[in-house]
Amino acid sequence: MTAEHVRKVQVSANCLPAVEPIFLDGYPMAVAAGVARYLLEHGRAFAPSPRPKGYRQMKQKACFRNAGVLADKRGLTYCEGVARDAMTHGGWVAHAWCVDSNDRLIDPTWDPEGVAYFGVTIDAGKLTEVVLATGSWGSVLEELVS
Repeated sequence: MTAEHVRKVQVSANCLPAVEPIFLDGYPMAVAAGVARYLLEHGRAFAPSPRPKGYRQMKQKACFRNAGVLADKRGLTYCEGVARDAMTHGGWVAHAWCVDSNDRLIDPTWDPEGVAYFGVTIDAGKLTEVVLATGSWGSVLEELVS
């Protein structure tokens, strides 16, 4: 790495606006500020539960895709928001999961499941619209609130 590259990185980092972290239950939310504010206004807690029999763990670090594909294949409701697992040391991270018709949470990505989930349900039509518009499986909430 050249000295010029280091200078450019430092200048870019210094130009970023200072953003106060947004907290939920005393833990910082590692999502865009607009998403965090939307979740605080519209979100709710979802009770963690073990993955039911008949549902396999899917690819790690692909929660948006995993939840979207599972919702489509099994007729579940796609949910997105933030979650905490035993490995995040208390901090909330962006995450996606599903719920069934009994509001039972099904997390196809994490094993073991998270210790807390907070988010919103997203209509299947809106999910499809965002995936087709962006051409990728990313955060639907980031697209909706940006």
